[in-house]
Amino acid sequence: MIGGIIFALDIAVWNLSLIKISATVSTLIANLAPVWVGLISYLAFKKKSGKLFWIGTCVAILGMVILVGVQNLLSLQFNIGIPLALLASLFYAIYILITRGILQKISTITFMFYNMLAGSIFLFIINLFLHNQLSDFPLNTWMCFLGMGILCQLAGGLTINHTLRFLESTKVSIALLSQTVIAGLLAVVLLHETLALKEIIGSVTVLAGIAVTFLRQGKINA
Repeated sequence: MIGGIIFALDIAVWNLSLIKISATVSTLIANLAPVWVGLISYLAFKKKSGKLFWIGTCVAILGMVILVGVQNLLSLQFNIGIPLALLASLFYAIYILITRGILQKISTITFMFYNMLAGSIFLFIINLFLHNQLSDFPLNTWMCFLGMGILCQLAGGLTINHTLRFLESTKVSIALLSQTVIAGLLAVVLLHETLALKEIIGSVTVLAGIAVTFLRQGKINA
C-alpha cells in the first residue's frame, strides 16, 4: 500500500510537470529513474550496479536526448516543471526498489490489488484537495480514461510488476526506457507519423544502451 502511495505521487507530480514544461522534456527527465535506482541501490543497500549498467544507462540517456532534440533542451527555460519531473523520476525509482522485495513473497495480482487501491484512494484525496473536476466529462473523455486505466495502468502495471519478480530492479528500470522507442513506432502505425533521422538514431541508441546493461561482465572480459 505504501508502494501504491509512492506510485500515486509519481503520477501526480509528473502530470503537474506536464502543465509547466513540454511533454517531451518532461518525459525525458522523468525517465531518469534508472540513475536513481543505481545510486539508491549503492548508497542504501551497498549494491554495486557494475560498469556495464552505468555505461548502458549513459548511452540510453544520450539516445533520449537525441530523440528530444538538443536544441529543445538548450532553449528550455528553468521553471517548476523541471524539478517536478525530476521528483517524479525519484518517486518511480523508490517504487521499483521497495516493491521488488514484496513481489518475491506474494502474487502479482494480490500486490496489484492493494497497490492500486492505495494509489487510487490517495489520488482521489489529492484531487479533492485541489478541487479538480471529477465528473461531467464527455463520453470520448470517459472512453480515454477507460482505455488508459485498462491498458496503461492495469496491463502495464501487471507486466512491469510481474517482471520485477524475476529481474533486478536496475535492469527493469533501464529496460523501461524502451517505452519512448515503442511510442514512436506506435505513432507511425496508429497516427501515420514519420520518424525523422534523429528519432531513428536516438531510438537505436536507446536500445543499444539497454542491451549493454544486460551483457555479462564475464563475456566482455572473455
